[in-house]
Amino acid sequence: MKRPRFKRKSSLSEKERKRRKREFFLILIIMFVVALLTFVESRIIHFGADIAVSNTVLMFILININLLLLVLMIYLVFRNLVKLIYDRRRNVLGAKIRTKLVIAFVSLTLLPTIVLFFFALNFITTSIEFWFDVPVEQALENSLWVGGR
Repeated sequence: MKRPRFKRKSSLSEKERKRRKREFFLILIIMFVVALLTFVESRIIHFGADIAVSNTVLMFILININLLLLVLMIYLVFRNLVKLIYDRRRNVLGAKIRTKLVIAFVSLTLLPTIVLFFFALNFITTSIEFWFDVPVEQALENSLWVGGR
């Protein structure tokens, strides 16, 4: 008698289904809160001249909350990736197609990110080179000379 190639999971248990749903909503909430806090931080920076010391404390708190939420989201994503690898090694039905889908989505998101990174790197490099160009440096020296008179 042949053994089945894949272990069949007829359906997820109710506990597992609730846990996955809860995890999905947690990731969505974290993404929303990170976006909201980033918006608040940008507004505080924009109107930062009106607020003194409390501005720096508030920014420190908001940035730390953002970092903690990002770390939590990264943890949840990597935990799901490890579960995917574990399911694939156990030959769970559907694990191979899920792996292919994850690889496709990751490659589709990384490609524009890498292109944008290199354009930004080129832009920053040329901007810094322009700042320390000879005419700009000469103008700065002349302004210092005029200011020192």
